[in-house]
Amino acid sequence: MKRSIVVAATSALLCLPALADVTNQVVVPLTYTGRSTETAGSIAYGSSLGSEVSAALALPLDPNQTIFDGGAYHTEDITPTGVVWASWPIYGSPDQYQARHFRTTFTLPAGIGTIVGFTLFSPYYTAAGNFVPIDDNSYFFLNGTYIGVRGTSYGASNAPLDVPGLEIHETNGWHQDGSFGSGPVPSLLAGANTLDIVEEDDFGGGSTGPLNLLLITVPEPTTAWLVLGAIPLLCCLRKKHTT
Repeated sequence: MKRSIVVAATSALLCLPALADVTNQVVVPLTYTGRSTETAGSIAYGSSLGSEVSAALALPLDPNQTIFDGGAYHTEDITPTGVVWASWPIYGSPDQYQARHFRTTFTLPAGIGTIVGFTLFSPYYTAAGNFVPIDDNSYFFLNGTYIGVRGTSYGASNAPLDVPGLEIHETNGWHQDGSFGSGPVPSLLAGANTLDIVEEDDFGGGSTGPLNLLLITVPEPTTAWLVLGAIPLLCCLRKKHTT
């Protein structure tokens, strides 16, 4: 009996490294539900980086405002083709920080396992990686909780992508890795979720593109875990049997 327990425990422990390496990737589309009014009198203004973000987050969504305007407010060096994107101008003095509000929603799938990673990405450039295209900065709020920022003021790059011929023209090449790690996970809700985005600019106007969500998950407990959990019970039964 003791030998059987040792064999079961050893087999289960040998499985643990493999279990730790097993992850699933679940793509969840984001539905863009609105954008604040794009006029000089309807955006938020600040004197320093990020100072206007809270005011922008409170801007109401305008049902008549086109979300992805395709460069109606600002065009980059090369007009992109085959993609949709949102743009905005800079109003008045270029030494101000100016921001507007976008909102997306998504539904968390049931039964996807334990979520360990949260990544935002453009669906257009996955051959080169999971990127957030942004010129200048995007601040993200998941169900009202700030989860992070991406942008030219926070480490974004306009270096060429690793895939020849693949270029992000809608933001003049600016992009940044969209992985937020596990930090946003506690803010996720079962069922419906809201992701608000504040788009900030301080010179010349800017733009961004639509994003999707990639959730990294690990499976529910497997047979190996069940075996490990059963070992103390087996040892107890063996002790009782031998006394």
